[in-house]
Amino acid sequence: LRSGGFAELPRVLYQRKDPNAPYYSPNFGFEAGVFLQFIVEHYDALPEQVVFLQGDPGNHVDMASLDETVRCLNAGRVPYFSFSKMPFLMKRDLDSYTGVHSPESVRGFIHRMPACVRQLLQLFGVAVEEGQRLLVSTYCCATFTASRDAIRRHPLSLWRYVYEVVGSGSNQCVFDDHGGTGSHVPGLADLNEGFIMEHIWHAIFGEPLISAPHRGDETCRFARCGKYCPDPSRPQLGLFAAFVPTTTT
Repeated sequence: LRSGGFAELPRVLYQRKDPNAPYYSPNFGFEAGVFLQFIVEHYDALPEQVVFLQGDPGNHVDMASLDETVRCLNAGRVPYFSFSKMPFLMKRDLDSYTGVHSPESVRGFIHRMPACVRQLLQLFGVAVEEGQRLLVSTYCCATFTASRDAIRRHPLSLWRYVYEVVGSGSNQCVFDDHGGTGSHVPGLADLNEGFIMEHIWHAIFGEPLISAPHRGDETCRFARCGKYCPDPSRPQLGLFAAFVPTTTT
């Protein structure tokens, strides 16, 4: 991101190694901790459109198309859109999901995760009826864009509180019943508040919990033509399938 077309784009690159160096982010909450920190620190000076990428975006995004895709966005008019090239998660049940861990190995805390999901969704005004299963459909691996207006639908005080829960390690809502810490409880290090946020960003910005995969013919709603142009004739799933190089004759 420091070279090529991205070099001229305004950006903030956080790091988690040196607390005395600029843009330090505590190592809590995976990428969600960093995303939330950015929102809190820049809430009053957000650009019209924000692109949230993880530290090695090539693992989750088609880097060959990302630069032009970002430039094609209709800034300020895209409440939420995922850039992920990763699988679409279809109706994942967060009431029972234990990742790669056996239910027995994480029984000391795994029931805390659904309660934390419900708490965070309620804070953002997303209703989950009593007794309703926590089924979520969204793209894996939080890599997305959100507009300034979509972010500011929620007050700074709320974002700051959620950052404390997810990104600072000071107010966790997923914890071990027996007093263990993330480093001592198997699974807790990867089934935490950051893992939860990966599954609910889309709902925070206005999409239903059970959302639908993006279609190529949707792109005309949020992108303008550049080197890569929205092509409504290509209905493949995913953002990048809809952008094809223009040709000259």
